[in-house]
Amino acid sequence: MDEVMKRLEKFVKERNWEKYHTPKNLAISIAIESAELMEHFQWNDISFEGIKKDNRKKREVEDEIADVMIYCLLFSIILKRY
Repeated sequence: MDEVMKRLEKFVKERNWEKYHTPKNLAISIAIESAELMEHFQWNDISFEGIKKDNRKKREVEDEIADVMIYCLLFSIILKRY
């Protein structure tokens, strides 16, 4: 986990994004990405088994989960700063 955190910090620093990574902005980003994940389940009866069988849908859900996780990790990084 430490290696992942270091790589994320390096990625952010290389792009000079630290100024944008405030608690407010990252909390909003987590909520937005969570909402994008929820959209895959809104207004349908898709089951977990259905997602596992549909490679495109499975990949889309995995991508949204990854986005949520990355923003959560970035938030935990900045908690050390504040």
